[in-house]
Amino acid sequence: MKGFNKIVIISAALSLMACGKGFQSSSNSSSTSGNAGLTTPGGSAGGSGGQQADTLPGLVYKGRPVSGGSVAGQDQLTLEIDHANEAMLLILPIPAEVLPFLGPIITMEFPDLPGAKIMPYNNKLTISVPLKYIVRGGTLNDPNFNNLLPNGDILPAFPAGEGSKFSMTVRNGYVMHLYLGASAVAAFFETPDFDSFLNCQGLPICLPLGPFEIRNEAKTDVLGYVALIAAKLNFHSGVYVASKLSDELARFIDDHIKL
Repeated sequence: MKGFNKIVIISAALSLMACGKGFQSSSNSSSTSGNAGLTTPGGSAGGSGGQQADTLPGLVYKGRPVSGGSVAGQDQLTLEIDHANEAMLLILPIPAEVLPFLGPIITMEFPDLPGAKIMPYNNKLTISVPLKYIVRGGTLNDPNFNNLLPNGDILPAFPAGEGSKFSMTVRNGYVMHLYLGASAVAAFFETPDFDSFLNCQGLPICLPLGPFEIRNEAKTDVLGYVALIAAKLNFHSGVYVASKLSDELARFIDDHIKL
């Protein structure tokens, strides 16, 4: 019964992070479509907009976690492309009121990755990553990159191969880890204050809760994945979000963004 109770507690934590509507995996598995997010020129632009000419015309890229094929919480936008700043936004599904110990979310730039930053967006903790690093990230390859979370587990739903990792302490021991791969990006945010109930004590196998699909707003294409990572040994629990661009979408972005 102890193991079952632990699962119940973890599930309750996930529901809390989703404002009372828990994420569940979709009943129909789907890979990301080759033209996911592309519409005819003149389609709606994502992100914050702006007065300058849109360099990504017709690109609509917004994703939300799904539950049984339906959107899990209308306010839980998790992935978005910001046209004005040519950036991918990874919006962690943690309501600001759930993390009062963090205080106000302030903008902080990754010191080793110019333009990449943590910032508030729709009152959510958000990572903004310039698209050039995602589609042209080959020059950032770290020879010591090992495709692993801090606890040693393989990154969920992230392509194997070369990549780079950047880390930054946000506040009070909360560390943000950013991963870049071949047309892929992921973020893992450590949540030490959740360790007491989001952990693997009493369970024979320690696995992440997820990954669960993030789909476009029409729910026809998989844009990425979200997962909760349990505390393990001396490593903290955390929230994980990842996105892998299709080859066609990566080429479209590479052809249109500025240098």
